[in-house]
Amino acid sequence: MKRSRWWSWAGLFLASLLIFAVPSVGSARPGGGQSYSGSRSSGSSGSRSSGSSGSRSSGSSGSRSSWSNSSSSRTTYPSSSSSSSSSDGGILPLIVLLVLVVVVVVLWKGQAGKGKVWSTLPIAPQRLPSARKRLDALKQFDPDFSMVLFEDFLYTLYSRAHEMRGAHKLSRLAAYLDEASTATLAGMSPGVKRVDSVVVGSMLIDAVSGTSIAQPMTIVGVQFETNYTETNAQGVEQSYYAVEHWTLRRPTTAKSKPPGKLEIFGCPSCGAAQPEERDNNVCAYCGELMHTGRFDWRVTEILVQNRVTRGPQLGGETPEMGTASRTIIAPNLATWMQALNAKDPSFSFSAMGERLKLIHREINKAWSARDWKIARPYVSDQFFQMQLYWMETYKRAGLRNITEGAQVTRLELADISCDRWFDAVTVRVYATGLDYTIKDQDQSLVSGSKSKPRPFTEYWTLIRGAKVTRPPDTSAQCPSCAAELKVNMAGSCEYCGAKLSSGEFDWVLSRIEQDESYSG
Repeated sequence: MKRSRWWSWAGLFLASLLIFAVPSVGSARPGGGQSYSGSRSSGSSGSRSSGSSGSRSSGSSGSRSSWSNSSSSRTTYPSSSSSSSSSDGGILPLIVLLVLVVVVVVLWKGQAGKGKVWSTLPIAPQRLPSARKRLDALKQFDPDFSMVLFEDFLYTLYSRAHEMRGAHKLSRLAAYLDEASTATLAGMSPGVKRVDSVVVGSMLIDAVSGTSIAQPMTIVGVQFETNYTETNAQGVEQSYYAVEHWTLRRPTTAKSKPPGKLEIFGCPSCGAAQPEERDNNVCAYCGELMHTGRFDWRVTEILVQNRVTRGPQLGGETPEMGTASRTIIAPNLATWMQALNAKDPSFSFSAMGERLKLIHREINKAWSARDWKIARPYVSDQFFQMQLYWMETYKRAGLRNITEGAQVTRLELADISCDRWFDAVTVRVYATGLDYTIKDQDQSLVSGSKSKPRPFTEYWTLIRGAKVTRPPDTSAQCPSCAAELKVNMAGSCEYCGAKLSSGEFDWVLSRIEQDESYSG
């Protein structure tokens, strides 16, 4: 037998040993680890309107290095103090043996294809654009369309709909929910008196059609994984875990609303807020019928896939998945890089890497100290609210999640997108550190390890205003007035009142997505 064939089998055997090593497990960290379902989420872990359901965080290594481009069109930012930790666990001999047998059989049969080169390295598959990415085509005939704003709209609409369900005022959202969707929501708990603490932990845009102006309707499918609390007539509270799939439609001739109109949910034609009490669906200002679905997105179907009486799962052990997988690189990354550099010649990923590491460090400090206000200048509004919810949830459960010694070991540029309102950059973050949960009462360990750091990776998306053209800042000063960086809970500078959490001045963290859920 040829030597090359033996080398291939030997390599595959070693690869099998690595693949089937038991993965390390995680608990929480800022942005996640906490589970909505008791298992890893399948959707997006957050957006500008949300945090993550299973995401993790680590601090910055604080080291300085330079960016470099590899031949695989991958931009990396290695830390000079990078270190790695091996996964904790043993090897499953029986499974490895079975897999090896299968591999040998496949290889043996595959030798019929002469000249075929075998490799033990993972081969990146040819990826079609994700459903989320396909929505970018709307910009061709709707220049105001922004994925950042659209995802804000989705998160906010979901939360608002369930809150209105509890208040028995779903009719106020008739412009955005059709009759069938309204009936589905109203039928969930007819006797409910209040719905609050609505937390969208995962949102996945899983279907998109009608992105050509030649098609009459754009249709989007979205899966939400959430927690919320209902209060009945007797004042008894009950937490729920739910998975719902929503279908939204919008005429391709409709135009997106600019920032500032997002959370009004007023007239879909002119955007004006409506009187709280009204007798019909006619706009009080422009006179248009608001419930026809002619002007904006409207939910036309809601499927409740799962709904159980259970609150968030805290302190559990969740395995790291996808850490060894290749980074998903956007196929048009180089084009967007050129566009961003042309618009902002001062932009550099080395400087942005330092900004990201600063954010990493500050949100870890805030999370472990239970002082989430520390993170306020560095994260978007709804991301902040999401993590604040989780911090308070841990407190109520008598638990505390702690991260120690966390450091960023490498950054890989994955995607860039720009629209009229925002620039967005997605970076795969490689990090390692301690992550464990203890009981407040006696400091006993609930999950994680106080001595064994573990490596993990996540996809972080940072956003900033499209008009910003200045180097990323890592100082402790307000970028607007240069005063000491003090930000209130609304995300505004306490001295000049500038809104720092909106991305108007610098990059802020808006999404954390897990390896197994990120689709580009």
